[in-house]
Amino acid sequence: MRLESKWLLYILKVNDFITDKDLSEILKKIKDETDFTNTIKAVFDFKLSSFNSKEDAEQFSSLLNQAKELALEKANELQEPPESFILSKEQKSVEIDLSVIESKDKSKISSLIRNLLKEYKSQGASDLHICANASLFVRKDLAIKLIDNIIISKDQVETIVSSLLNARQLEILKVDKTISFALSFGNTERYRVTILHNKDGLSIAFHIVSEKIKTFQELGFSKSNIDTIDYFFSFHNGLILVTGPIGSGKTTSLATFVDSINKKRTDHILMIENPIEIVQESIKCNVTQREIFQHTQSYANAIKASLREDPDIIVIGELNDLETIEIAIKASETGHLVIGTLQTSDVTNTLSRIINTFPSFQQPQIKSMLSTSLRGIICQRLLPKKGGGTVLATEILSNNLAVANTITEGKLFLLKSIMQTASKSGMSSMDASIFDFFNQGLITKETALLNIIDKKNYGKLIESAK
Repeated sequence: MRLESKWLLYILKVNDFITDKDLSEILKKIKDETDFTNTIKAVFDFKLSSFNSKEDAEQFSSLLNQAKELALEKANELQEPPESFILSKEQKSVEIDLSVIESKDKSKISSLIRNLLKEYKSQGASDLHICANASLFVRKDLAIKLIDNIIISKDQVETIVSSLLNARQLEILKVDKTISFALSFGNTERYRVTILHNKDGLSIAFHIVSEKIKTFQELGFSKSNIDTIDYFFSFHNGLILVTGPIGSGKTTSLATFVDSINKKRTDHILMIENPIEIVQESIKCNVTQREIFQHTQSYANAIKASLREDPDIIVIGELNDLETIEIAIKASETGHLVIGTLQTSDVTNTLSRIINTFPSFQQPQIKSMLSTSLRGIICQRLLPKKGGGTVLATEILSNNLAVANTITEGKLFLLKSIMQTASKSGMSSMDASIFDFFNQGLITKETALLNIIDKKNYGKLIESAK
């Protein structure tokens, strides 16, 4: 499709001049080689039947002309609109040939799954779900969507699982009732797969991994965010935490952070992951990636061993238990820069989670260690964007004397006000980030109100907005 046509449809959609359904119908009427003039005509002709008066038609014609001029301007800059925009609205579907699954031919089943994943990846989906006695679902723009009405039986899902797993993995699934691993088709097609048992049988969740490491800007970090994060990575020891709920893009951000360090510093970066999702090549740094259960038994064992492997930077995929957290904090105090992730919603919750993991008699010591070793916390959340897609809301805490004293004294409730008053030093609260997106018209009032915590202040401002 011509670049200016893509931009025209994109502009009309994000400004709510056409709906998802409108766009799907328009795309059926135009072909990839359709010139720009005919695309404009197709849009106008399609909308013509919905106008109640001549004035409505004239008004839309005026809006269409404005969109046309902007689309030409963008096309002249040779910029592409968001990759998934056009494809995602066509809702193309790969036909699920159940006879392929029934054949139990592993190579054919593997090919079928690969085609499914490639198709929905091209449409901007982040996850594909195959469950026993259910239809297929994808997650796109944070929402779960039904993609067809074909029911996959319990036996058929078991056949798919058998074709994806080797004998060792099947044994792990049998014993643990769940397994996570990376599925790879070449260097650029990688997926995180989680298989588990449920009341109906087996279910498979494929998380679609980006084929390239994104830049800070592509992820949605602001200039202020980037400067602060770069400052965190200038240290040669200490603890940096990357946090957020499940599905908030922590793994993607972590890959970008490591890539940035890899291009600027000359260090040994040791990454411990479960599983390895995004492959990092050594650039200026020597990058070593280890996978839990494949190359080591646990995060704790891997971190202990890492201290004898001459690392400068240790990246931990998940700080998920007391032993792992304790060893990570100690490593950050002994000359290593430690970067770890946690599934927490904000800065206060992150520090509370870490401190409360330890028994009460040990908490004063941990507070003291955190107050000196912590470099910063990057908390993130993905929010649905108007017109499709997502925006990245962030909360960033940079350790300073006030923050250190607050942690030592256990007065974590004061951190919100510190972040709000220290915006010039690169800190930002999640509520402020969400409110900025609302002011810019990027998210709806409903999304803003649903996600802010401070209903008393920000809630009133959002409610009062027209």
